Amino acid sequence: MEPSFLNKFSSFTETEKIAFRKKLMLFSFFLFVSVVLWLVLALSKAYDDEINYPVSYRNFPPSKVLIADVPDHLKLSVKASGFTLLRYRLSSRYIPISFSVNSFKMNRLAGPDSVSFYIETRYALEHISSQLSSDFLISKISPDTLVFRFSGVVSKKIEVVPSFTYQLDKQLILMDKFVVTPDSVTVSGPDLIIDTLSAVYTVKDDLGIVSKTKSFEVDLQGIKYVYIKESEVSVLFKIEQFTEKTVQVPVEILNLPQNTRMQAFPRTIQLTCQVGLSNYEKLDGSMFRASIDYLDSDVNQDNKLKISLTRQPVFVQAVKFNPKTVEYIIEK
Repeated sequence: MEPSFLNKFSSFTETEKIAFRKKLMLFSFFLFVSVVLWLVLALSKAYDDEINYPVSYRNFPPSKVLIADVPDHLKLSVKASGFTLLRYRLSSRYIPISFSVNSFKMNRLAGPDSVSFYIETRYALEHISSQLSSDFLISKISPDTLVFRFSGVVSKKIEVVPSFTYQLDKQLILMDKFVVTPDSVTVSGPDLIIDTLSAVYTVKDDLGIVSKTKSFEVDLQGIKYVYIKESEVSVLFKIEQFTEKTVQVPVEILNLPQNTRMQAFPRTIQLTCQVGLSNYEKLDGSMFRASIDYLDSDVNQDNKLKISLTRQPVFVQAVKFNPKTVEYIIEK
């Protein structure tokens, strides 16, 4: 077996080893210089390439707002030196192209959609080239057409609705409904969207077990394409101990025709509920509404109608009433 290079090298004299190391260093130096020269020559040449460049849009038509997504990057067919392309590939941050929409002629799309317009990007070559390095020569932009969907801008005030879950500790009740401040907010945006909004909701959250009165700040849920003047609201929980109270509630008759008399037996129900101590004295039967519907008598065979409870105060809970049905007599 032929001796390996390491075995041969170990048999060299010290002078031979030094001479070998010098030759190896000289060879490595010239190899490195050759690679660098080759790389410089290669990167100095011009190449055709495609780059994805970020774009932001501004200067929309007056009193209009964008209501559909547009590309956040444009694909540019460019010619540039290898150095320029390498620098672009290695960079992680680019200043977006600022696309001034109102600087170009916008054509309305044919068809029933009267709020959509388009711009052919070939007319934006000079506009975009002026914002890039002069080392780039742009020959084409993709997509070749940008479509913008606009809507008029309107504002209105809508209710804020809490959107969280909670559980009250034992023997506790809300003194009243949540106090939200502000209880309504101004929203602005496309009329196509604003006209459909009736409320804005807080961010969903689980408060867990609530054992005392508390106040906290909560963010509002965002709505796409809509500006909400306030970003958060204050919510107040007023909590107290409760007791039980029983009241008499009269039974109303709904949809009774003229010249018709209807009598219900009994005429009142006995209603029991849990109520906070601060609201105990003011709670009475007039705050509830119990009713039967005359129209249900047409399909009823046993002369009994079901009682519906259609109104109750927000500060009561665990409502129970008896009886659940009444007997009736109709006189025409």
